[in-house]
Amino acid sequence: KRILLHIKKIDKKGIDISSIDSNPWLSGFSEADSNLSINITKRGNGNPRVQLYYRLEIRQTYHRLSDEENSFFTIMSKIGLFLDSNVLSRSRISKDKKYFSFIVTASSRNSINQIINYFNKYPLLSSKRLDYVS
Repeated sequence: KRILLHIKKIDKKGIDISSIDSNPWLSGFSEADSNLSINITKRGNGNPRVQLYYRLEIRQTYHRLSDEENSFFTIMSKIGLFLDSNVLSRSRISKDKKYFSFIVTASSRNSINQIINYFNKYPLLSSKRLDYVS
């Protein structure tokens, strides 16, 4: 009990409304819920086509938030705007349970450049960093 007397209470901060590219928040979010991939296909003329992808997918709602806060659509929309990309909705069934998620994919030259600039500024720190090369 005496230890508890020495623990300082942490103040709850308000919602961060700063721009996405002003802090490393998206890097942390990406560590958990994104993937990076390269797709190489052969064109009709025999030359390869290389496409880079950044994909972020999260469940549509979070059960521990209040009703007005439980949708991730607002933050996914902000990420989509930041990456000049759309937010897609997906549903899937696994073992008789239905799951709903939002997806933002960066694949255009502009959106890939945006995510490269962001990750160069705020690097990934987990093994996912090995999948990222700028």
